[in-house]
Parts: sequence; C-alpha cells; structure tokens
Amino acid sequence: MKRSIYCLGLVALLAAGCDDGDFKNKSVPAAKPGCFSDVCKDASTLNKCEGGVYREVPCGEGNKCSENACVPNDPVDLPCQSDVCKDGSTLKKCEGGRYREEPCGEGNKCSENACVPDGPVQPCQSDVCKDASTLKKCEGGSYREEPCGEGNKCSENACVPDGPAPQPCQDNDCKDETTVKICSGGLYVEQPCGDDEICESGSCKPTVEKCTHHECEAELSESYHACVNGSISAETSSCASGTACLYGSCVESFEEGSACEDAEGVGYCTADKMHAVVCNNKHKLAIWTCADECLVDESGVVDCPKKARPKPHECEKDYRAECINDNNQVRLCVDYAIVTWNCYGAICSVDANNTIYCPKSAGVAGIGGIESGGTYGDECNVKKYQEACIDRYYARICDKDGFVRIKPAGDCKISSANPLKVEYSVPAECDTSDYMPFCINDGKAIGFCAYNSDDLSRGIYKAAACASCNTQADAEACMYQ
Repeated sequence: MKRSIYCLGLVALLAAGCDDGDFKNKSVPAAKPGCFSDVCKDASTLNKCEGGVYREVPCGEGNKCSENACVPNDPVDLPCQSDVCKDGSTLKKCEGGRYREEPCGEGNKCSENACVPDGPVQPCQSDVCKDASTLKKCEGGSYREEPCGEGNKCSENACVPDGPAPQPCQDNDCKDETTVKICSGGLYVEQPCGDDEICESGSCKPTVEKCTHHECEAELSESYHACVNGSISAETSSCASGTACLYGSCVESFEEGSACEDAEGVGYCTADKMHAVVCNNKHKLAIWTCADECLVDESGVVDCPKKARPKPHECEKDYRAECINDNNQVRLCVDYAIVTWNCYGAICSVDANNTIYCPKSAGVAGIGGIESGGTYGDECNVKKYQEACIDRYYARICDKDGFVRIKPAGDCKISSANPLKVEYSVPAECDTSDYMPFCINDGKAIGFCAYNSDDLSRGIYKAAACASCNTQADAEACMYQ
C-alpha cells in the first residue's frame, strides 16, 4: 500500500516536470530596477511611481494617458481661460480659447504664468490685474494674489463691481494722493503727480508744508498764531501771564542779557529746534541760532552749533522808494535796511518802475547822494552810484575801481531787486560786416562790433574810451588811433 502511494507521488512529480535536474538548472529572475517618475503604460493606463515601485492606475472614462499623465480626452476642444507656464522657459498663451506655445527667450523665464526677466525680482510699485478675476496686490514690494470675488472683476488694476460699463468721465479726479486721473475723451488716464505735489480735487498741487509749532508775532512777544492741525491759524492767541512766545512756544519770560547762575551752555531748545536759550560763558542769558537741529544732553548742556543771528529786516526787496522833504531826499531800501540820501537841487523823482532820479549833492562825487550820470572814466561811488542803460546794448556802471565804465550788454534793464542797478545778459551779438564804430556816453566812449569766435561773420558789441566823440570821423579816429 505504501509503495503504491509513493509511486503515485512520483508519477505526479514527473508529470509536473519537477525532476531533480529541473531544480538544479532553473534560474531566479533578475530584480527590476526601481522607478523614478510616472509613465504611461498604454493610452488608458498610467504607471504611477510610488516608493520606487510602479502601481497601475486606469485613467478612467473620458481621459487618456498622455505625456506621462492622465488628461482629458481631446483637450484642444476645451477653451483655455488664461496664460500658463508650460515649463520654466515656455509660456502657453491663451488666444481665442486655444493655447499657443511661446518661448520666453534668452535672459527670461516663465514665472507666475508670464515671461519675466531671469534675474533679481524688482519690488513692485502698485497693484495690477493678473486676470479678469484676480488682483495682484503690492504689499511691501511683493505681490499677493487676491481673488476679486463673486460679482466683481479686476479692471484698471482694482477689483470693481462686474456690472454695466462705467459712465464716461466728465472731470478730472484723484486716484490717490500721488496720482491724478485725467479725463480724456470720456476715459480716465492716470498720471503721477510730481515729487513735491499732491493730488487734490482732480489736480496736482504743490505740497503745503505743515506747521509743527506756533508762529510768534515777534521774539519774546505775548502774541502768537497757533499751529492747528498742521496749519497756522489766522487768529491771534496770547501766552499766559509771565510767559512770552519765543520761536514757536510760550516760555517763561526773561530779558536777553540778564544774569544767570547756571553753568556755561546750560539751557533749553526752542520749539522750532533751530534756536536755544542758554547761560553763556559770561553768565548772561543768550539766544543762540543753531546751524543744525538743537539737542540737550543729560547734564542739561545745549548742543547748538552756533551761527550768526540774522539782523531783522527793516525792508524787503519790493520796498518802493519815495521822495521826501520837498524832494530834497529819497528814502529807499538798501541791503534790507531803510536809508535816506540827499538829492542835489531838491530834484528827486521815482517812476512806476521804482527807478530813482536823485542827482548828486553839490557835484561832489560820493558825498551825500546817488551818483547819477557821469561819463567814461569819471570818479564814482560804487555803493551809491545809480547805474543806467544807454540802450539795450550798453550799460553805464560804476566799476569796482570807482570809475564810470561802459559795459557791453544784452537786453539791458533796471533791476527789479535794486533800482540803483541794471540787469543785463551776455554782450549782445552783432554782424561784423557792419563794424563801423559810433559815439556813445555823451561823447566819452565809442561802441563797435568785434569778432568773438572763429565765425568771422558774428561778433559782440564792445566799448572803448574816447577823449571826444561827436562825429563819425571822431569815432573812427578813436577806433584806429
């Protein structure tokens, strides 16, 4: 019985081809290498690489395996919505609902669905629309995408209601403090204001500097105009009893130059930070004008780099001169101070242009009056001489050496800042073909056209002294002597 079972087992082994020789010669299959990425097995199946081993994934109905991914069948038939990056160097532009691949080109890369320079990212300056539904907000120099949300759209770099088209503009408007919206042809055109401008009521206006302290009516006066909300009030306010206004605030009243017992330099800064009240080295209270912002250290010593205190102006450049004392004197503004000069023969006049006529006193040069007139070479007083225009080409001045000179000029006119002076540009140009000299300055000088460059056709007017010039022959004699 046992032998029969043994034979049956042997027969089974032989039938299966499992003899002793087969066990010795059968080889073990080689191990397959691990995977690194997904691949398409065929048009309907994706081999997903997971942990170095492929797992078959059917793409499912309506999909296919293409470019090693499951994608919808016939993607060309699905209209695109916006541009997308295919890879780091190629942009897929959405045009008419279809993609068109566009290389970004040398020096560029595809980032955030756009071709941009392949370098350091420049900080953003303002919000921009990424697409019709997304706003890229500029915060701290970087963009942050913000969906506009249902019922809104991104237009003109802002999320706005997605409703009827806006009505045509009528007037200019401000987008913000630095940008004006110019209404042109019914549409707004944005334009930045200048560095020192701010947009108000649809136009760029100069920035008004806001005050930071009160405005005293005078040093150590009781009255001041308060600084309210950045603007100086037109109304007058008064300091409390025992105090006075000094450079922006009410301080304890004191008399400049009075004795003080503090150490040298001890004091305080005024509200405008450009002045200080100190006890000086003579132990007298002094007001210093600082060359830089005033500071006080822990010991109370003022750090105020001193500079000379300007003298108060008695008058300004637009001060109008006037004849006084029955035209014997003229009162005018010289170097911001009011002065009075005598006029010879009680002859004083001031015209509408503030030009003064005040002949010198008793014909003595430089004594008591304005030097008007005079001819080439006469003595004159530089500080009091009244310059004049002979014509638009020549000016009569008192030169630095104290003698009258004829100065070639262009567009000569009386100075608006100082009626004793004339203003002129560079010497006027002339045509050298007409070089003949002519008499000027009451026969004491000649004018002529002289070469001024390699261009021998053009020159400038010049002047020269002449002992006596009354005729053309005299002028030519002076020129060629």
